[in-house]
Amino acid sequence: MPLFFCVHYFDIISLTLRDRYAIIRMYWQVYWDWGILRMTDDLKTVEEVAKTTGKAIDIAQNFGHFISKYISGSLEQGMGIFEDKLKYTRWERQMRLMKRAEEFMKSTGMDKPDKPLELKFAVPLLQAATLEENDYLQDLWAKLLVNSVSNENKIELTRSYIDILERLTPFEAKILEKIYSLPFEEIQHGGVNTTCLPEKATVVNDFSERQTELKNEEVLLALANLSRLGCVTPTLSIGGGQKFSVVTPTILGKYFIEACTLKNTLVEEHVKMVESSSVHSRSDILLSEDLNNKLSQLNVKTIELEIDTIYNQAFEIEQKDRFGIYDLRSNYEKIISLLEKNPSIKSAEFRFDMYIKLATIYFQFASDIDLPFYDKIKSYLDIALNIGKTNEFEENKLVPAYKLYVGLERKYFKDGGNRIYFLNKIFEENIYDYLAGIELAIALDRRNEEKDIKKEMEVIRQIIEIDFADIKQSLIAHKDLGGFNNLLNSKYRKEFLDILKS
Repeated sequence: MPLFFCVHYFDIISLTLRDRYAIIRMYWQVYWDWGILRMTDDLKTVEEVAKTTGKAIDIAQNFGHFISKYISGSLEQGMGIFEDKLKYTRWERQMRLMKRAEEFMKSTGMDKPDKPLELKFAVPLLQAATLEENDYLQDLWAKLLVNSVSNENKIELTRSYIDILERLTPFEAKILEKIYSLPFEEIQHGGVNTTCLPEKATVVNDFSERQTELKNEEVLLALANLSRLGCVTPTLSIGGGQKFSVVTPTILGKYFIEACTLKNTLVEEHVKMVESSSVHSRSDILLSEDLNNKLSQLNVKTIELEIDTIYNQAFEIEQKDRFGIYDLRSNYEKIISLLEKNPSIKSAEFRFDMYIKLATIYFQFASDIDLPFYDKIKSYLDIALNIGKTNEFEENKLVPAYKLYVGLERKYFKDGGNRIYFLNKIFEENIYDYLAGIELAIALDRRNEEKDIKKEMEVIRQIIEIDFADIKQSLIAHKDLGGFNNLLNSKYRKEFLDILKS
């Protein structure tokens, strides 16, 4: 007996009240055993349902009259056609819903529901799910059901999720998924460019994008309905009219998509692969340790392929004369997310480069006063340096991280105290990097702690030998700007001035 069968009026029209009561009680017991429903009342509730079922007979007969008008037949013919078709269709959709929900449940690592659904949510959800004839939408219903009975993802089912999903077409659902596939923290305030839908949605990078018009009427109507359901918000023209070329996401839309999305889809693909295998018997496959190892290897290869695909997309974006920094950042954030979830995947060098790349992208459009960006960039650099030190990278490999750290400290902290360590690392690795040497000398002068002035003079002696004329002019310019005030007030004053005069 399918776990998701509901009581159907047309299945019990010809039965007595006592028979209807017995059947309903049997179905109710199935729900209770599986854990979908929470019993809030005793079996008196069942009796009320059984009595209410009788009213469906009149409704069915009226509908039979309605159908008979359009088929040039009798009431019995109309009722029979409608009843037979409804029974078969509803049964078919019930079977599919049951199968997909159980597959999704297995893919998330659940053997059975962690918690029951409240009756006020279970009834409308199961009724809508078994009436849904589109496979794509019914899969969303199955995912919503599985997520709602899982303790792992902390999703609390609400009636609004059911109402939204009931009112979506497959086209609208796919558009909604494309919009919310973008990083929410970027689109929440920046907005989503919808002019390339249904193929793709992009983060708004430029104000001029807000002036474009959405010409695809199918997309326009879909977005209008999504706005009505509270899943997106259109922009407004000066006169107050709605414009859907750029929309912003909503909190309701974000949580709705999360409620209809499984956390682990890779396992689902593996289950399908196992079920379609014809090499071994099913019992051998499920119990085979060798297969588990192969699945694990396949999982690694799948993730590596996904990372490579995203990396190639990012590379293609960078080759364009003009590209959206948000799109580029989104690609590298996806790579970092996959790497963090799978620490054993990809080489240490690749992981190091990805953190450096993402830190660089954030640095390029970080403002001088946006300290959260400072923390984010610093965390990426810390991880990159930790990877380098753990894997014993040579110092020259770490120089890009040191240089970015210097730029970060220079951008946010003008006194330069924190960047001395990294400037020193850069200069020690390459004494011919005289720009780093000059900046190190100035930073030491400003900090002016014990032995800083001595170290400052040592650095100046080293860099002056690289290219005397050009470096001397640079030192003079920085002296005139007050970069060496503490050096000029020290015992090294005469030596420093002699270098500048020679």
